[in-house]
Amino acid sequence: LDTFREVALGHTIQRRHPALLKSTMQSNHLQWDQNFDNLLINRFYGELQQSGLNLKAKLHYTLMHNYTYHGKNLEPRQEAKPVSRLGSELSHEFRFGYFHLTTDFLFQYFPNNQDIINLPDWAIENSFYYRNSFFGGNLLLATGIDFRYNKPYYADRYFPGYNIFYLQDDRQIGGYPVFDLFFNFRIKRFRG
Repeated sequence: LDTFREVALGHTIQRRHPALLKSTMQSNHLQWDQNFDNLLINRFYGELQQSGLNLKAKLHYTLMHNYTYHGKNLEPRQEAKPVSRLGSELSHEFRFGYFHLTTDFLFQYFPNNQDIINLPDWAIENSFYYRNSFFGGNLLLATGIDFRYNKPYYADRYFPGYNIFYLQDDRQIGGYPVFDLFFNFRIKRFRG
């Protein structure tokens, strides 16, 4: 393992109340009063960072008990069975002078309860940009293009009046490339 700059293994545990909006709602259109159990979230992770190739690899497993979500009718629900997620990320950065190419690949798998969590199985993101400093380091400039693509999936629908994301299964998103041009600069403490 001497070629790795960093090797990290860990575990986090979190116990918390569900969001207040999931427990109580009194309005003209939505009403509920739920008494949900606390969420218990266990996360196990491992990370490797390779020094010579600018390569990072992450693997994480999350197990959630008493997961709360909004169903298709907007009403909140709490899942009785544990919800698990297995995810991995692979990142690489290539530099040639002032030019940078970064690639991030994400894979995630939900062994159970895939019907209540709407996320893509995989996604990829690339950035190709020029970065340099000018005027004695007082101006930092980065400009380039971002590219993103993810497998089509049924993203949660959004109800803006109450800031609620809820399940839907009639319209998929993704499955097409997204390109963004960007121009970032920093002059001393000012960013634009």
